[in-house]
Amino acid sequence: MSHPRSFYNPNREGTHMPRTIGIRHRVKQTAKGEARPTQVCIVEGEKVTLLDLGDEQAELDFASGIFPTAHRNVEEREDLTKVKRHHIKWRKLTSVDQAHGLPDSHVRQDGRTYYRAHQIPSTYDGLKAHDRVAMVLGGSGDSLAYALTRRGKSIDASVYRIPPSKLSIARGEGNKDDDADLLARLLEETPEFFYSSDNRDLALITVRELYRARMDAMKARIACEQRLRQLVIGETFRSDIYPEGDVEHAFDLRKANDIVLQNLEREEAARDRQLAKALEGLDIYQQLFKQVEGLGPSAAARILSAIVDYRQFIVGPDEAEMQRLYEESERLEKEGNFEADIGRIEDKLTKGDKKFRTLQLVRSYKRRIGKGSEAALLDQAIACHKTRAQMRHKARQKTAAKLKAFCGVHVLEDGRFARKRSGQVANWNPDARQGLYLLADQWSIYRPNSPWGVYLNQMKANLRQKHPAVETVEGKKRYTDGHIFKMARWRTLTRFVEQMAYAFCDFDKGKSVQGIRPPKSQVD
Repeated sequence: MSHPRSFYNPNREGTHMPRTIGIRHRVKQTAKGEARPTQVCIVEGEKVTLLDLGDEQAELDFASGIFPTAHRNVEEREDLTKVKRHHIKWRKLTSVDQAHGLPDSHVRQDGRTYYRAHQIPSTYDGLKAHDRVAMVLGGSGDSLAYALTRRGKSIDASVYRIPPSKLSIARGEGNKDDDADLLARLLEETPEFFYSSDNRDLALITVRELYRARMDAMKARIACEQRLRQLVIGETFRSDIYPEGDVEHAFDLRKANDIVLQNLEREEAARDRQLAKALEGLDIYQQLFKQVEGLGPSAAARILSAIVDYRQFIVGPDEAEMQRLYEESERLEKEGNFEADIGRIEDKLTKGDKKFRTLQLVRSYKRRIGKGSEAALLDQAIACHKTRAQMRHKARQKTAAKLKAFCGVHVLEDGRFARKRSGQVANWNPDARQGLYLLADQWSIYRPNSPWGVYLNQMKANLRQKHPAVETVEGKKRYTDGHIFKMARWRTLTRFVEQMAYAFCDFDKGKSVQGIRPPKSQVD
């Protein structure tokens, strides 16, 4: 289906443009049986083509560039051996005699029923060279995004994904059924909203899929154990003979000899190994998460799967203002003859000193020898550098604030810590919050001597010092040992997420990051 493009840019007429493709991935069928195909919008100049991908096979065909868009009748004696069997439209034959004399490639048998090839594709569509694909970041479309990205690398096509929050803002009061068209338009008009899908995205998608498989295997094993336990209890109570040992002993014996449970345990172990291997190939895990004592592959995969792409949280300073300040500082340094006197203070420099330190030393030297006007110019240049540093610092703080709110370890506007309350929207990610909660258990119970375990214990000691006695507020006890521990746990996790956000910022800039470490400042 084609229709005029309402947001087509007429200034581009007559120029060669790659196709822009918006894809709204959907689960193919609702619980009530309603069809919900994946929607595709292909923009090529003024022409817009809408496609529905009815199942996973159709999605795979589209990613491979062989999705049928039109069909023709099969010619007599035509060789169909090179046509995909699932692309052929078949007609049921009323008797086996009707299949006699037909080429083998024209006949399909399903049990006792025979079918004859009726139509085959005449035109195909799908991912082509130089296409630009727009999709939503994360969610059910990960596998399709993986296939598109992997094939795109071989044909010079690109896949870009947008965070759901930004898509929701762009949609406004619009209809979700128009998301495929909207995605294509956004990629054309506001490409800065999107993140390019690369090798790291492929590795992250693999980790997320393996993590889901691992969790499904664990739930299946737990469900099997629960069924066995209920079975043993029922058999024990229905038996006329009092069992040897206790019920738990009988349950342990049944578990040790149950083939189904043993297979499920082996499957769970295999999923754990696959997940650990996939994480080893992920650079962000190697540099940030693996170095954190207590943060194992399962917990790391849970947090990474929830975050999806750390780049969606990074807030950068105003680039235009940063550039203006940089050019201003360069002008002031030139007018203040900064480079002329660098040799005079080289003996005071140490290895690793940055330009800001050098600038301060030269400024002080000029002031001592009576070059006050040049020193004043360098003062202004130093002020520009300070402003740039403050802008970078504020951007990092905003990044941390976004990540904390996403993980549910932030403070609400009324000053209370985030948790589920009646009448309030818990709009954080439950998987990320649960993963962090389990991580705090590792530090408090199993690894109290780890860096973050020591930090948590110090946090708990400081809170007890600040609130030495139990208080009763509105009929409820406050600052009991349990309350102090909970406060220390969540405050420690808040600091951990802050440090994780700062590590993301450094990692994104290509800096070498060795783990997520507790802040050096005093525990609050």
